[in-house]
Amino acid sequence: METDSLSQRLSLEALKAYEALGYGMFIHYSMNTFQEAEHPLEYTPPSTFTPKNVDCAQWARVAKEAGMTYAVLTAKHDTGFCLWPSEVTDHHVGNSPWKRDIVQDYVDAFRAEGLKPGIYYCAWDNTHAMGSAMPRDVFADQRYDYDNLFATEAYMDFVWKQCTELCSKYGDWVEFWFDIPAIMPQHFRRKLYKHLTELQPQMLYINNNGMPPKPGLRLGYSWPTDVYPIEQALPPTFGHEPVMNAYQQNYYLPMESCYTVGKWWFHNQADEPKSDEELLGSYLLNRARGANVLLNVGPNKEGHMEKAYVDALLRLRANLDKLGVS
Repeated sequence: METDSLSQRLSLEALKAYEALGYGMFIHYSMNTFQEAEHPLEYTPPSTFTPKNVDCAQWARVAKEAGMTYAVLTAKHDTGFCLWPSEVTDHHVGNSPWKRDIVQDYVDAFRAEGLKPGIYYCAWDNTHAMGSAMPRDVFADQRYDYDNLFATEAYMDFVWKQCTELCSKYGDWVEFWFDIPAIMPQHFRRKLYKHLTELQPQMLYINNNGMPPKPGLRLGYSWPTDVYPIEQALPPTFGHEPVMNAYQQNYYLPMESCYTVGKWWFHNQADEPKSDEELLGSYLLNRARGANVLLNVGPNKEGHMEKAYVDALLRLRANLDKLGVS
């Protein structure tokens, strides 16, 4: 690999430092938890969000004990509910019975444990669509037709303001994880990328590449990005090749593989952790093939991670320690 042929915003050293983090926790927690659905289509008011104790300190302890080095929290998912008191909508935690800024509590707890916090923002929004075509609006053969998604100017302005809030008020993010980027036109994605990375030059910005039927970077869907993410899948058997071409230029794109401890992203009473063998095998294959592992746990309605999931993570750590694997 010729390093002088790479067209990078971040240095190769910074990208390799990200790869060295290795293992992080994805935390899916939002209104979806209380609606008991991965992708609820109906609106429910902030009064529906009624945790007893959002225990971010427990989340951080579990991540630390599991051997993780960073985390990513869903600040806004497809319900449009915000875990911080956004200034551009009333649909946020400050207007719920809980009231506390969960994003702030999250960053405080994870930094206290020496872990690097990251943040997730979803472009799919069933509350603030403002005339945009969201995934729920464009079905083709029972699958989302991503080619026909679009965002209005009003919604792009809304997203701009919310992402600016998240990158201005909480200190440094290790990564900013932007989901369903295909809703946004590429000119806007490029503009938003430039804006947010000027606010946080050290941050890695991820536009989710989704789960394509064949490996490859979908430029029209997810460019620009600093990381090549995969979702509920494994890297190619020959391993991830980080030097990738986009628009006739080469980029070094680390891979991040995000998947779930159980079946679902958000907590579900009927869900249960995968077997120890499956979790260990998935971890080992991802790491051997060159991917960071971002392993998801969904806190329950009360606001904590349940014992079955905590125990599964700690058994995974113990099994890795037996093998001498970091």
